[in-house]
Amino acid sequence: MESGGKKRANHLSVRKSSTCASVYRVCAWLMLLGVGACAPADSEQFRWRLDLRSSGGISGQGQGQVVVMSDGHVTASRLGRSCTVTLASDDLRGIQQAVGAVAPGNWGADYQPANTEVCCDRISWRLDVTLEVSDGTKRAAHADWHEAAMGQLPPDLRALAMVAERVLDHSMERCTGG
Repeated sequence: MESGGKKRANHLSVRKSSTCASVYRVCAWLMLLGVGACAPADSEQFRWRLDLRSSGGISGQGQGQVVVMSDGHVTASRLGRSCTVTLASDDLRGIQQAVGAVAPGNWGADYQPANTEVCCDRISWRLDVTLEVSDGTKRAAHADWHEAAMGQLPPDLRALAMVAERVLDHSMERCTGG
């Protein structure tokens, strides 16, 4: 029984360590954007908002839009249908880790493919991330890209976009029942 208790304590320690690492990355991001230093205890003193939207494609409406809030509330829409869900804790933790790993100072504002890769009916994407600190200070970063330029995105931006797109897909599945 003691062994099981130790395993549980180790599991909690790993989870806490992962959360602390995410907090440190978010703090580094805040410093990069000029908000100032923060400590692990400050993790409750900021909120974030992620907005991923698309346009273009055959319908001209893209593949949808998703807004994810730091409290786990999600608003998703696709082809005229919209829904609101709350992320499960594991899903929220995954997107928090992706948000915590971003380095928007390395992002370009716009990523476009070579002219030979541009064609009709392609999807364009825009990602906006906003952090709000408890004093009301807001910092934002954004990037735009054409679907054929996905390989040009910095790894942190690509990972965040992919996680946000999965949240969009899963949210729409939950709202439509599959």
